[in-house]
Amino acid sequence: MKYISFLVIFFLFINCSENPTKKITKIESKKKNVVLIFGKRSFKKDTLYFNNEQSYTLKINPILSYFDRYPYERKEIKSNNLNTNDTIVISTDASILLEHRYHYFYASNYLLKAGDTIQFDYKNDAPYARLLNNRKLDTELNFEVNYNLSNDIYVDDIEFREKHGRYRTDSEYNIYLESLIRNRNKQLAVLDSLHASGNFQKTYYNLQKNKLKYRINLMSDFSDINKDKIELQNDSLLILPLYKRFLSYYTTETLNIPIVKRRNIPMADKLILFDSIQKSNLFSKKIQHYLLFSTLKDIANYYPLNDFKTYHKKFTQTVKDTTLLALINDTYVTDFISLKGKTDDVYLTNAAKERTTLTEIIKQYKGKVVYVDFWASWCAPCRVAMKPAKKLRKMYADKDFVYIFISIDKDFKKWQKASKEENLKYLKNNFLAVNYPSATFYRELELKSIPRYIVYDKKGNMVSQNAPSPKDAEINDFIITLLSE
Repeated sequence: MKYISFLVIFFLFINCSENPTKKITKIESKKKNVVLIFGKRSFKKDTLYFNNEQSYTLKINPILSYFDRYPYERKEIKSNNLNTNDTIVISTDASILLEHRYHYFYASNYLLKAGDTIQFDYKNDAPYARLLNNRKLDTELNFEVNYNLSNDIYVDDIEFREKHGRYRTDSEYNIYLESLIRNRNKQLAVLDSLHASGNFQKTYYNLQKNKLKYRINLMSDFSDINKDKIELQNDSLLILPLYKRFLSYYTTETLNIPIVKRRNIPMADKLILFDSIQKSNLFSKKIQHYLLFSTLKDIANYYPLNDFKTYHKKFTQTVKDTTLLALINDTYVTDFISLKGKTDDVYLTNAAKERTTLTEIIKQYKGKVVYVDFWASWCAPCRVAMKPAKKLRKMYADKDFVYIFISIDKDFKKWQKASKEENLKYLKNNFLAVNYPSATFYRELELKSIPRYIVYDKKGNMVSQNAPSPKDAEINDFIITLLSE
């Protein structure tokens, strides 16, 4: 108890101290904006820092993101504050939950509303926050970062593998997990003590308590979880990523869903899970519909097209929430669902959801050499090849040469996001494959791995099923030869 009391005093002392960081000019918040001000930082002391151009860890797990409206999909933010200050304005009239990751393992959350201006300074490369329009919340805003950095910095499983070239042994993992649970229980005791002493605002107390509760539950054996304290009717918890992760774990265990392998990944059988959630009376309507929405996305990503069609129909019959229906439609381009199983041609769509085919494109560019790049947002080697691809396009911009991008992403939004990141969004010849892998073309090409490049000559004949990559030394000789024919 003495140790906890010391920590409480430590927290209050830190948050009453003068902030040594250079002052940044305050920006007036408009009523429907949340303003985020980021002081300059270096990343040198933060284990999120990677000096490896080929690492896409930070793109998969963004440093900054927020959640606003149901179903609280993660929205990524990018701050340009490496060695300089930056300001980002989020236009919203809703409350948001901001998430800021640091030291790979940690993420702090901040509840913000329209009109708030929050400033981050980076002492020792960790985010210290202050709400410029309400300085009374300094303790609450910095509770997580103060606690985490006053204790041992934990090494995540992925980070452990990057450092040691191997995964933890079972023994190492058990010791690590026990240590994590002890640490989070200690943090919970500190939080309770701060709140009991009147030094922690109730809304933030509930936020932090729920985060810790469901984090501890996720790390615990299912048999050790107090089922009576699990909230399955509290819709407000859906804004918490940890709660949603716990829901997935809880439903799989409670509903006795068998584990299957999809694309060599062990997972709960999503078809059985969907049917079980649909029949269950455990959840509030909103939570049930969120779970059906989440499960349908997994079916779309990991199951055959016919399964998606069947369960998409069940979903639309059960769920009438227009937001969820629109998200499924936008993400999986259900307007083209009748084309997804077609085999006769390679059907494509652009960002405006205008349909075309590979056959039409090759006809359109007859008289030119056509270089087709198959890629996807999740393919790291594909993303690494984007810089040399840009150089290649520029090199032959005034020649009879056309560069076509075809993504095999199943998720329209992820394709759009990656296209924007790689400066492809406004290119005329940037397409998403609608009927991958159904088309006979893909099967004949055995197009199962990417990046993959194919080339058509000026007559419209495919002359290479495995063309050199844009970064390969022989690519220029290859193209010049075709251009000269």
